Amino acid sequence: FYFEHKKFDLAQKNLDEVLAKESGNKGALLVKYKFLVKDGKNQEAITQLTGLIKDFPQWADAHFTKALAHMGQKETELALSSLTEAVKYDRGNPKYHTTLAFLHLQGQKFDDAKKEAAIALKLQPTNFPAALLFAKSVLMAKEYDNAVKIFEDMNTKAPKNVEILGSLGLAYLGKKEPDKALKAFKEVLA
Repeated sequence: FYFEHKKFDLAQKNLDEVLAKESGNKGALLVKYKFLVKDGKNQEAITQLTGLIKDFPQWADAHFTKALAHMGQKETELALSSLTEAVKYDRGNPKYHTTLAFLHLQGQKFDDAKKEAAIALKLQPTNFPAALLFAKSVLMAKEYDNAVKIFEDMNTKAPKNVEILGSLGLAYLGKKEPDKALKAFKEVLA
């Protein structure tokens, strides 16, 4: 709980207490490995998580944490593989789908990115990162008319957001509407 809410001091204290009583507590071990990822000790985390997953192969959050460690190592294909396993065991976690959308967008698999972002949004309609990933996937797929509509709508909900305005400007450039693009870019600088 504490780790997920970024209360790392409390999480560490709680973790130390639990592991002192039960050194093999699987939940505490996962938190310990999440700390490794947070601290950039990705290879060590991958090694430890591989063992944990061997013992608990259907544990989606362990697969997700391993995916994050692979991402930290710039091992995109291994991260995708771990995320696919996480989703296989927990299709209802928007965080997993959002992260898949991110990796697909990075890999220029725009249809896959849109699909995963849409699933994340269906599971959690207020998921702003998923909405942004969906919109960026539309933009990168050069669906400029649709991208303008999406970014205009997002701009009404989150005005003055630099990322939205910059992307809106790019969508207008794609539509060959430089005056509207310039207006969006000027708002970024305002």
